[in-house]
Amino acid sequence: MKRRWISAACVLLACAGLTFAEENAPSGAAKVMPATEGSTVAAEGEVWYGDDEHDGQAAPRFWFSADYLLWWMKGSPVPPLVSTGSAPDVRPGALGEPNTRVLFGGEKVEFDGRSGYRLGAGTWLGCDRSNGIEGSYFQLERGSRFAPFFSNGDPFIGRPFIDNEGRENVFFSAISAALSGGFPLVGGTSVSTDSRVHGYEINLTRRMQGQGNLQVTGLAGFRSLTLKDGVVVSETVRDDSGSLLFLNAPIPATGTLNFLDSFETHNRFYGGQVGARAEWKRGDLSVGAAAKVALGQTQELTIISGATQLVGPTGPVGTVPGGILALGSNIGRHFEREFAVVPEVSLNVAYDVTCWLNVHAGYSYLYWSRVERAGDQIDRTINLNLVPTDPRFGLPGGPARPAFLNESSDFWLHGLNAGVELKF
Repeated sequence: MKRRWISAACVLLACAGLTFAEENAPSGAAKVMPATEGSTVAAEGEVWYGDDEHDGQAAPRFWFSADYLLWWMKGSPVPPLVSTGSAPDVRPGALGEPNTRVLFGGEKVEFDGRSGYRLGAGTWLGCDRSNGIEGSYFQLERGSRFAPFFSNGDPFIGRPFIDNEGRENVFFSAISAALSGGFPLVGGTSVSTDSRVHGYEINLTRRMQGQGNLQVTGLAGFRSLTLKDGVVVSETVRDDSGSLLFLNAPIPATGTLNFLDSFETHNRFYGGQVGARAEWKRGDLSVGAAAKVALGQTQELTIISGATQLVGPTGPVGTVPGGILALGSNIGRHFEREFAVVPEVSLNVAYDVTCWLNVHAGYSYLYWSRVERAGDQIDRTINLNLVPTDPRFGLPGGPARPAFLNESSDFWLHGLNAGVELKF
């Protein structure tokens, strides 16, 4: 896929380098107008409209655009985080058991199309309107999903993981007395995911000579993108029998344990960009296509945090670092840098309502070669010696797991836009 988009960008860039014959400029194109009797005298080198419709008006120097966006993005990968099952299995709720059913995770979390906006502005530099500067900013609304799973024990709620010996196992958030051998648990697990994306670009532009109704503009500049991703797993377990431990000590009867595992990724791309736009115009209707490619660096920051809290009959008793998936072996801030490529292609159709206003609609596709997603950083292998509520807590030995996985992947955005452009 990368090769296809980069190849498309190169084709348009090659078109931008062609110099067209000046003799075939269209009658509706902007050109230098000579002064005639009774007309306003143009400044030397100033570009004027040369058609009857605009009656000798100077071509616009500034423009401003505003677009509504309806875009989709690549889903967020999440491993299996919540499960259930039935009593006949050897380890009910563990992955691989015949009756285990994953309630959340094991696939990409998809978000519906998200609304957003894009603002752009630019100006020509000099009277001949051949060189300019422009910039734009876009932002999509936050995409989020919240999935709670709570039970009084039937059905049971589990959190699947891989133990020290490499076997699929499960922690229980809620389980009945019949299934647990007389030690019921009431509670559950909730998972929240969210993603946010925005970006901006600033470019210098060079308008090439056109041929017929076609005009090509080259550009070069700077591009920045930001993608923030998050997965938070919260668990609450009430133990009426006093069978659970907290730091190797039994918790009080009717005590509650709260677990938190949080994974955040912050990706920021900075890079140089080149590209080209081609526009074909006939009367008030125009069709334009653009291709850009940015080369640079993605700065990837992953923040992993976790905690376990004991709440007694009278209130909180204590809180310690480390939950279940976020423990001392992977908690912290992890920073990486990777080379990345960001190509974008777009197609727009516009209609000139007046000489200073057009309405337009189009489609865009943007690809980002390297990012880190929050769900990819979750390690399901757990050294139980590091879990504050496990009987083996504090014992030496075992692997440093869960670990910071440092997994990266690609990312894409695509969608529709509709808006207006003002020229003056």
